[in-house]
Amino acid sequence: EVWKVEEGFRDHATQSGAFERRRRDQLRKALHDAVHDSLQSSFFQQPAVREMLPGLERDVAEGRLTIYSAARKLLTRLP
Repeated sequence: EVWKVEEGFRDHATQSGAFERRRRDQLRKALHDAVHDSLQSSFFQQPAVREMLPGLERDVAEGRLTIYSAARKLLTRLP
């Protein structure tokens, strides 16, 4: 009985295009995640970022800078 319900759901989702839409959405998200991960990794490997980050983290933790100000300082140092 359960198997028949599952088959009916699968058939409906396939015929309606729901599976295909979901798969495309998953692929799009995977692309965005891959780009995000690569950019983040490259960003934190930049010498200027590596040099400035500990001090900015300390300033944020101690309330001397907002996270947005610290991020802006890091981003403006990139080539």
